[in-house]
Amino acid sequence: MKGKLLFTILYVLSGQLLGQDTTAANSSNIQMSEVELIKENISMITNRPGATEASRAVYHKGFQMEIGFEYGNVPERKGSDKHSQYLYLPQFNLQYGVSKNVELRVASTNYAVREQINNGYTQFNYNLDNIVVGAKINLLDAEKWKPELALLISQSFPSNTSDYRRYWPTTFLFAWAYSLPKNFSLSGNLAYINEKLSYDKTIDVSHGWSYTVNAGYGIKHNLGVFAEVFGSDSSADDTAVSLTLDGGIWYRINPKFQIDGSAGYGFDVGSNYFNVGLSYLFLK
Repeated sequence: MKGKLLFTILYVLSGQLLGQDTTAANSSNIQMSEVELIKENISMITNRPGATEASRAVYHKGFQMEIGFEYGNVPERKGSDKHSQYLYLPQFNLQYGVSKNVELRVASTNYAVREQINNGYTQFNYNLDNIVVGAKINLLDAEKWKPELALLISQSFPSNTSDYRRYWPTTFLFAWAYSLPKNFSLSGNLAYINEKLSYDKTIDVSHGWSYTVNAGYGIKHNLGVFAEVFGSDSSADDTAVSLTLDGGIWYRINPKFQIDGSAGYGFDVGSNYFNVGLSYLFLK
């Protein structure tokens, strides 16, 4: 169970430093001053809430901060009364637009896990997850049948070099999005993960993949809801492809500041979680 819980947390952390505002219409001009941004009412490009990574890099010369807090409950197995609980305090994702089509980022999570023993729980054990650095590159603009498309390449580094077992995943993720009529949108991700686990002077290499599919609806220009499915699989794990369903809401207080909330359910063991967060864009 500890191995399964750790894998679940690592997948969510690596793949979920994760996106909701993926409509191509919101990124038609990516070189605007702060005044022009507010005047034109063009929204920021966020990777929150949800697991789907946005299909567009952050604005040129824009610095964006995304922070999330999460509580999750994970049964030892399907139908089990024995559970583990975790907290993200917080997730953070910092991005900077170095050019018209490229952003650089760094992300990590301070998380805590506690196990259920008999009728009670252990105290939360706090850890800093791997540091993830990466770059997102815009590949396609939305045009007719073509989706908006971006490539995210990221490398994860262990934050504690004294750990006996260290996880070094490298991820190549394609993020796509379509804007649909009547304020609907459809987006998703498909990723390949090169998984490296080092321990006792040995390195085990395995291969994994992950997916997301996200359907969004804009109630107003600054308010929207979404529902999505996501999951992953790994050659190092003999379990079936995971499946999680989640949904939530986001609200733009202004074009540079968003708050959001989401909740999800994992069908593999019956896990559930609740996440709240915010995103803020600084423009030069």
